[in-house]
Amino acid sequence: MKTALFLSLLSLCLGCTNRHGNTAGIIGGDDGPTSIYVSNDSTTLEAYGLQLTQQMRQLAHDSCYIAYAVHAEKIKSLVESIGKQAYDKPRKVFRLRHLHTQKADELLSQSSATKPIIIDRLLRSIPAQLNAQGGADLLAATSLLIAEDAFLYAGLKEYTFYLYLYEGRYQSLVLYRPGKSRIVLAHASFIAHQRLEEAETAEDVKRFFAEMLEMPEVEVEELAGE
Repeated sequence: MKTALFLSLLSLCLGCTNRHGNTAGIIGGDDGPTSIYVSNDSTTLEAYGLQLTQQMRQLAHDSCYIAYAVHAEKIKSLVESIGKQAYDKPRKVFRLRHLHTQKADELLSQSSATKPIIIDRLLRSIPAQLNAQGGADLLAATSLLIAEDAFLYAGLKEYTFYLYLYEGRYQSLVLYRPGKSRIVLAHASFIAHQRLEEAETAEDVKRFFAEMLEMPEVEVEELAGE
């Protein structure tokens, strides 16, 4: 009973924070976490990532959700800390493509039948891998605030990260995954790592992903703002 109530509450919270101002329409019924949004041409992936980051911040401020989902005071404190940081204007934005990892190459050499599943799961696990280095409490706190969405968007050909660096401990990492029929799946998470706090250039970010995540061939581009 308690589990069912929590899932209902979670669905309600996500549904409330999953509405977008820059949409042309919705496919598939009620406005909720499984709706597919039709993005306006003027809405870029960079701008969409900022919207998802604000959704995560809204979750951090949802006292109803946090009170029910979190009992450990240290995790509550971390969520509160995440929510207090400003996310309106990142100091740097980077787009990352060619997201091949050494681990994926090793796994895919064993089997090709599950290649899409392996790639998808490995890339989606990257925020958790980074946050786990900061301890179990940080991993738990950031996991509570993940935002996911699906929308129609033409032009995305490969898995792409958008990394938003802010003045503060917490950064935002949004993974865009191309699906069928122009559907794009988005997965956003807050991440915390000291080296990202100090990163200034595309080369800094490339070196970080190469050393920390075994992604030596990642292509990093700094965006001036779209």
